[in-house]
Amino acid sequence: MPLSACIYLGKNMLKYLALLAGLLAAPVIAEDPIVYSPLKNGQRFVCADLTEGNVNDSNQIRQYVLGYWSGFNAANSFNSLPGVDVGATTSANGVFGEIKLYCARNPSMDIPTAVLSTYLRFKRSGR
Repeated sequence: MPLSACIYLGKNMLKYLALLAGLLAAPVIAEDPIVYSPLKNGQRFVCADLTEGNVNDSNQIRQYVLGYWSGFNAANSFNSLPGVDVGATTSANGVFGEIKLYCARNPSMDIPTAVLSTYLRFKRSGR
């Protein structure tokens, strides 16, 4: 086979490999993100567990909340708000206290939704 034919086949092969890679990546890109919530005995924590639960539950939820919050800030700095950390005007205790206040008003709400709602409220108010 002449060299020019090999080069031609190589260029076409790269096109097909790129197409294949794109097709394989499409389902991964199209899926909704999975939100993992803290669990107790296989069930998700809800706001009532935070406001009425024991100290161990509260500590577990606190670690989850602060990690989830910092993840939002990392995503914001990557996407649209570099250098702006939502909640920077208060301490970690202040952020957690605000989420506890939200949970007191919404006891059946799951913890990830409570964190997101509080985060968005802070973001809108520039806090």
